[in-house]
Amino acid sequence: MKRILPLVAVVLLGSTPALAAERTPPTAEQVLAKVDQRLDRIGVSEQQRETIHGLVEGAFEQREAFRTEARTIRGSMHDLLWTEDIDRKGLERLRKDGVDLFDRMTAFGLDHMISVAEVLTPEQRVAVHDLASE
Repeated sequence: MKRILPLVAVVLLGSTPALAAERTPPTAEQVLAKVDQRLDRIGVSEQQRETIHGLVEGAFEQREAFRTEARTIRGSMHDLLWTEDIDRKGLERLRKDGVDLFDRMTAFGLDHMISVAEVLTPEQRVAVHDLASE
């Protein structure tokens, strides 16, 4: 559990900080390859694998929407900071927009981890936990 489920959260949250500098996040293919390695070790069915793949691919679509919103907020902040007269109220509004974005990202990440966990049987979730302690 500690390695498969948080992987999606890392992809979503770690690669999409609201106001951080741009960097290249892992691709869906890279994440799916890591997920598949772990799924192979816990013996999931093809149906479970397909369901988890669909969830991961859907998360990547949402990640891009979050990244786009983060770039917009960051760009707007830069625009307001480098003007002749600094707009404190506008910057505060953008800060709140960033906090709201982070809240939505973490809520999505948690919901996504739960959705992936629900695909696994209780025994498989224990096996994932055991993998994490190796």
